[in-house]
Amino acid sequence: MQASKAIEILQSVEEKGTPQMSSDEQGELVQEGLIRLIPQEEYDSMQRNVQGLDSTAAKVKDMARSSDSSRKAISIRSSGNAAPSEEEYCRTLQQLESMLLNKAMLDSSAFSPSTGSYFLLTADGKRTLEDMRVWKRRFGQLELNDFLIKLHDIRYELATTVNKALNITRDFQGFGYGYSIPDARAPSLMLAERGSTAARTVNLLNAKGDQIAPRGEKLMIASLLGEKEGVGTELVTRYRQLTAKANEMGMTATDDDFRSAALVGLPDEQVDQVLERVKQLKLTLNLNENDLTWLALSDHTVEQSETRYSSLLSGAQAMGMQEDAPLLTAMAIMAGSDLPENVVLERFDFLQGALQRNYRSPRVAAAMLAIGPLEPEEALFVLRESVGIISRASYFDDAEEVDNLALLLATTNSIMIPAAGNASVDQSRGSAITPGRAMLFLTPLMTGAFLYYWMNQNYHLPTIQRIATHPMHMHTVPYFG
Repeated sequence: MQASKAIEILQSVEEKGTPQMSSDEQGELVQEGLIRLIPQEEYDSMQRNVQGLDSTAAKVKDMARSSDSSRKAISIRSSGNAAPSEEEYCRTLQQLESMLLNKAMLDSSAFSPSTGSYFLLTADGKRTLEDMRVWKRRFGQLELNDFLIKLHDIRYELATTVNKALNITRDFQGFGYGYSIPDARAPSLMLAERGSTAARTVNLLNAKGDQIAPRGEKLMIASLLGEKEGVGTELVTRYRQLTAKANEMGMTATDDDFRSAALVGLPDEQVDQVLERVKQLKLTLNLNENDLTWLALSDHTVEQSETRYSSLLSGAQAMGMQEDAPLLTAMAIMAGSDLPENVVLERFDFLQGALQRNYRSPRVAAAMLAIGPLEPEEALFVLRESVGIISRASYFDDAEEVDNLALLLATTNSIMIPAAGNASVDQSRGSAITPGRAMLFLTPLMTGAFLYYWMNQNYHLPTIQRIATHPMHMHTVPYFG
């Protein structure tokens, strides 16, 4: 059975309609655990069972009103000749619960005239139906089993990355330099995504002279350097040269300069081009240097970047969005993409609303996902799965850290999602085929980490600083995941 047919059947069941299916299709859905067949005898039994629902509910209500609860057994008072016992009350209550369960199952059941069967959508069926609705355009026409395998592969890839990160976090602690788990979580995710190791990161930190307990941000810098080709001392020397060059050009550059780490792998002429573009953009745009660096790294000219940024900001304000620092950054992120302005704004607006519960200021996160290669619904799927996997792995300390780490996992893993099976492009929502990032110099893997660091530094209390002030810090947080 094709996945499109499965979606049609499951959706009809969800709506309690009369789905049309063959016996083979019904058997396949039952075998996959997406629907539960209700034998005719069981269905008739449930119907008989619920016939006395109203009278049983009234009886329990009357008994509950006349009960006198205490720390001892319940004493039942009744106006009748004989007061019902506690056992009778409990038995009647259990009978009511059974009736209510049967009533819910009957109300949720569907009947297929073609097979003459009653059935229910299982919890796994509901989840799978929603997942298939999200991914049907990208995966195209596939058999149901192949479709389910692809969904499994997405979750497996995310879980594998987190498991690798857990091991890398333990490796950091094994070096004896005082790295705590909160220090190492985000860097470990970055390294796990790239197949790098903690050892290379530690060697780079030693080469920088940061041997003992560096802040989490320094670990992230070293982890990004760790994916570059070359020996540690060469990379660190290059990193320091770029930081000095930025200083000479009047730009802000510190010992934790993420921009310099992002540029380490570029030849001198390209570095000069990026920094010069930052200087030019700074003359006309009221943005911080991280925002300007993102625009300078895109393949748009300076003039195109300025025009796209101004147009997007005006569009956001026309949609009723109040101007603040996160909105300016979000517009800079989207201006550096190659998606049409109306498309990226619509994606951003949708994602911002969907992320309200996850982030104190969801605008930067929404922009990060809006310019990715996934449709908004797909991006939310990957983010949701990332939150679940990180939570189940106990790879966090509090809810805010879960969301931040999940965002890093989602923005870096999204490029591994298979290409769309359907070549059609819905211009009203953007393309599900090509990435929305207009990258001149940044590699795709680096991009997610660059954006994550940017968001963590500017719009959240940096992870390591927040954990250090946690009320449980002295006893548990630095040591246990």
